[in-house]
Amino acid sequence: KENWFVANRFVIGAFVCTAIIMCITYILRHVYPFGDQIVLKVDLYHQYAPFHEELRSRILNGQSLLYSWEGGLGKEFVTQMAYYTASPISFLILLFPQKLLPEALAFFILIKTCFSASFFSYYLKEHFKKNDLSILIFGLLYAFTAFMTGYYWNVMWLDSVALFPIVALGVERLIHENKHILYYVAITLTMIVNFYMAVLVCVFTAAYFIVVLFANYEWKRNKSVMIARMVKFAIVSIIAALTAMFILAPVAIALGQTATSDTKFPKFEIYQNIYQLITNHFIGARPVVLARNEDLPNVYSGVITMMLIPLYFFNTKINKREKWLMSALLIFMLLCACIKPLDFLIHGMHFPSNLPHRYTFIYSFIMLYIAYKGLLNIKSCKFEFVVYAGIFRVCYGTGYF
Repeated sequence: KENWFVANRFVIGAFVCTAIIMCITYILRHVYPFGDQIVLKVDLYHQYAPFHEELRSRILNGQSLLYSWEGGLGKEFVTQMAYYTASPISFLILLFPQKLLPEALAFFILIKTCFSASFFSYYLKEHFKKNDLSILIFGLLYAFTAFMTGYYWNVMWLDSVALFPIVALGVERLIHENKHILYYVAITLTMIVNFYMAVLVCVFTAAYFIVVLFANYEWKRNKSVMIARMVKFAIVSIIAALTAMFILAPVAIALGQTATSDTKFPKFEIYQNIYQLITNHFIGARPVVLARNEDLPNVYSGVITMMLIPLYFFNTKINKREKWLMSALLIFMLLCACIKPLDFLIHGMHFPSNLPHRYTFIYSFIMLYIAYKGLLNIKSCKFEFVVYAGIFRVCYGTGYF
């Protein structure tokens, strides 16, 4: 029997290579101990780091994790944890002295980015039954999308980025094999580590379930099986939510008392970014860090991704229903980035503040899945389409278009 490390060498390799790239980045950016800079910026400096220090202090001093008097006239600490520090990795703050808080956060960003690469590589390995260098390379592409580049400092979001490939794999196993354990564990953990990102993950997980289900089954022939899978998906999702209720319930109560809980439904409006959506997929796209909702989403996933996507759609051996359904999902996600009511709905009846389009890591997941499938089926694609893809890449890269 093959050794576990040998069987997962490229998944582990994705983790290690990401760690090396992150370390090189820290060195080039002179992040301590390689210089006098720190990763703390914007809210990571003003909020997230102090919240991690408060978590560390309260645990080490044996104080309550339910309520805290250390902010204003007091606050519910459990709701603060639910958004900022519920990740298991956050509890590693206990291993760092107070003076190394910036280095602890830099380590958390590194380790979560590594898990993002590794888990996506694992998804590709299990879904496509491939175990070669390609899954390592695509793992790196997922870990360093524009979403990660622009929003890495929102350290509490990165767990959801890492977990989504496992959630997607769990959905596929439920549909194809009628096995629900992986999906239950992955979606429950997603709900626990960050309730806000869990809203986005759950919405698009339901959409992904529909896409995969209808891409692999025909309603006329497999009606009973499809209904059974839908029922099981709904039941497992509800059980997962009930499992995470110990942290979701106090959050729901607290959110009902906030100033934005009575936000009115917006009027129909199309953002001006609709005219530049496509260009943001290509080289030269600048990741959004702080922006308005009308600005461009972080959808860039690498040059190779855009080269390979046409090979997916022009390949006659790839399921037509899957192509249409995946296209519909991608278009819907882009519409959520430029139509105001959809933007409002998709973010849980709320407009994001200065950090728009927070679901685009899922968009990048779909894009990379399509690109990888295009790569695997390149031999089945007509030669002229391969040439066209190469010519398109060269022309775009040289600024001809």
